[in-house]
Order: sequence, then C-alpha cells, then structure tokens
Amino acid sequence: MDRNEMDMRPPWERPAEPEHPLVVEGGVIDGDTRLMAVCLFEEMLRHGMSVAELRRLTHDPHYQALHAIRATLGPEETDRLLAQTGARVGVLRWSHREAAGDDRPAALTVSARPRRSNTRSEG
Repeated sequence: MDRNEMDMRPPWERPAEPEHPLVVEGGVIDGDTRLMAVCLFEEMLRHGMSVAELRRLTHDPHYQALHAIRATLGPEETDRLLAQTGARVGVLRWSHREAAGDDRPAALTVSARPRRSNTRSEG
C-alpha cells in the first residue's frame, strides 16, 4: 500500500507502526480536581447513570479517573460532590416500550395557497 493511501481496515487489524503504535497513554496534570470531578459526574448522570451506580464506580480501579478522584479527594469529599452534583443535575431516565397499535394507513391532505406577489408592475 502506498504511504499516501488510507488503510481502511479497523485499527485492531492494522499492524502497529513505530510512529503510531496504537498505545493509549495518559497522565496526571495540574488542575482543579474538584471541577474535573463535577464535570465527570455531570456527564455520567446526564447519560442516565444513577448517583449510587456512579458512587460504586469511584471504588473500582478499572475506572481510573473516577477512582483517582476518590483517592485524591477522599471518600467524604467525593461523596459530597457526587450528592451535590446529582441533586443539581438530576438523572435522565427513560424507557422505550413497543406496543401493538393501529396499523391502518392514515389519510393526509396537504394544500397550499399560491403566494401573492409583493411587487407592483409599473406602467
């Protein structure tokens, strides 16, 4: 394959390249941990996760950012921020149910009046 051509295979099927090794790397940077915690909590709450579910994830080391928040701020502050954010944002929940309905075709009538011209003819 020419270097200018795009490899359309999924990333997991492509060979690793030295300049693009497909390795996810991250690190900790200076910043406001409380603000980042609130942002993460808001995002997950808005996606439908409950406060209790989110609290459980802060104990799970596989959820590195949430776990780091608990380790950095401590359990009391993490739970306080989570409760405060949950009370302010709320949790979006919905369910979708399909039911047998009326499958008769509907008749639509669409009509329109012609537009009146706003221009005057000169003469």
